[in-house]
Amino acid sequence: MKKIILFTLVLMSSYVFAQEANESSKEEKFTYTEKGLSPRSIAVNLKGMTKTDLINKARAWRIEKFTEPKNKAKEDDHDDDYDDETGKNNSKKINLRGNVNNAICLNEDSKRTCENAFISIDVIIEDGTYTFKPKDLLFRTTYGKKKAKVKLNFDKTELYSDNREIKAGHELVPSQLEDLFNSLHKSLYNYITDQEQEDEW
Repeated sequence: MKKIILFTLVLMSSYVFAQEANESSKEEKFTYTEKGLSPRSIAVNLKGMTKTDLINKARAWRIEKFTEPKNKAKEDDHDDDYDDETGKNNSKKINLRGNVNNAICLNEDSKRTCENAFISIDVIIEDGTYTFKPKDLLFRTTYGKKKAKVKLNFDKTELYSDNREIKAGHELVPSQLEDLFNSLHKSLYNYITDQEQEDEW
């Protein structure tokens, strides 16, 4: 009888944990406008998971998603300790950098061209919490008949003119950036919470 009661309690705890995690993950989505990326980061509370648990999961996700040849990015990343606002070193920052194939598509001279994008993302981890923070994105554009690199630091944007109009040829880019980072975050969240993985991006 004790074993049955214990098993029931474990199931109930897992169900509550999944509910809480699921609700947190649905609160925010990335959007991209003339003001840049918003929000700048998304924090998810996962009660019951330790800092070590989250670090191990995030590292495993990084290896699985970004090192296999069949995937769309290459591993080029590192981990750092992360100081919070008090200066105390109680967080771990996992930085992910890689190339995503055909991530950004442009309309140029009635033709659609797609370019690879170099992305940089920080995942900042504490006990029961992780923060997903896109750091930078770089892609090549042929707009204006010259190959040029467009670097987005997400606090400012090079895609909009001074009058806040999207630059010609870049109309598809804001939604593509939203889809890319929302899909990446969904992939990480699903991996950490042991949910079914999809072809997220």
